[in-house]
Amino acid sequence: MTEQRLQKILSSAGYGSRRKSEDLIRTGRVKVNGKIAILGTRADPEKDHIHLDGVLIPASVHNAVRRIALHKPVGLVVTHSDELGRPTVFDLLKEVPETLKYAGRLDKDTSGLLILSTDGTFNEYLTHPRFEIEKEYVATLTETLPRSSISKLLAGVQLDDGSARANSVEQDASEGICRVRIIIHEGRNRIVRRMLESVGGVILGLHRIRIGPIDLADLAEGQFRDLLPNEVLAVQDIAKG
Repeated sequence: MTEQRLQKILSSAGYGSRRKSEDLIRTGRVKVNGKIAILGTRADPEKDHIHLDGVLIPASVHNAVRRIALHKPVGLVVTHSDELGRPTVFDLLKEVPETLKYAGRLDKDTSGLLILSTDGTFNEYLTHPRFEIEKEYVATLTETLPRSSISKLLAGVQLDDGSARANSVEQDASEGICRVRIIIHEGRNRIVRRMLESVGGVILGLHRIRIGPIDLADLAEGQFRDLLPNEVLAVQDIAKG
């Protein structure tokens, strides 16, 4: 492995953001091969001995897998670089490994839970239909859906790229606002929008709140967190049946 900036190595190893890692270096808590590191120090995590507070960081830790939950705001596109120059979710993730891949997209106008990981197998668990990981959305509509439309969503609607069926549809119309909570197993492009539009729904907003056992909960818009070990295990248990 080639030399890397020390703060990148520490961040990738799970010791916080690059900014926090820089603070660790500034305060003299990090040594490389017995010498106190400074900002700008570069190292090869597989060859050099890196200590934090006198404790050796094992080489295997430097390549630790990252799995992140992000609360995506409306207006950002899910791509590493956009040919139109639009802001992307990676503008929010400058302090995490560059090798993060997204496990399914959200379109520019949809907000909510987005999972990104350096673990390709984990991403496949979340995205491939055969693993049947649920995706839960809340759509805000201009008016309530008739029962016949809900029945169609549950039975399956025909889209231009094949049929699509909701596993669950719940509707709540109160205070002049209609919210539809819909659960699906698929992850095709804009599938929830297209399903609702196919039965006459006019969408004011769409928000994903859950992927399998991973809940958006109180994660603030634009913020991200590492997945908890029990969340990772729960996904793996579902995928492996």
